[in-house]
Amino acid sequence: AQLALLPDESVLFVAHGFQHATLGHFPLGILHPGSGRITGIPVTPLPAGTPNAMAVDAVGRTAYVGWFDSPSVGSSSVYAVALPHGGAPTLVAVLAGDILQLAVEESGTIVAGTSGSPGLLRIDPATLAVTHAHPTLGCCNAIEIERATGDIFALSGCPAPGAYRVTPSG
Repeated sequence: AQLALLPDESVLFVAHGFQHATLGHFPLGILHPGSGRITGIPVTPLPAGTPNAMAVDAVGRTAYVGWFDSPSVGSSSVYAVALPHGGAPTLVAVLAGDILQLAVEESGTIVAGTSGSPGLLRIDPATLAVTHAHPTLGCCNAIEIERATGDIFALSGCPAPGAYRVTPSG
């Protein structure tokens, strides 16, 4: 499961297998903390696989959701979903390896952490271009963007496990 705070302080979530009457069979929803109400976000057609990563653009109008395509395929897909009403997901990228984490830079560029090596990637949602954010870091299971500098903080499992700071230039 993944959570993201929206600009109105409601909480967007994606959770595989979470059951709630307002969600139907969709794994995406919004929790309204003041009332405790949950609003489901319909995603049709629902991508195949399992959702495992999520981030939201700065204005809270687009969720980017990373899906394991299938354990046997060894790839993941990132889709854009309109907020708050959902609808048809738009494929943004297909990535090698399992998607582990997503974040969005101030520029709107998506940063993806995957089980691959290199596994810290940038995705331009306008051009759909995928580039390496770092030439060797892999298995990036946690990423966060420092707003003041644009640096990416990443917990990486390979080639040398540790916490890393990656500048915008890589």
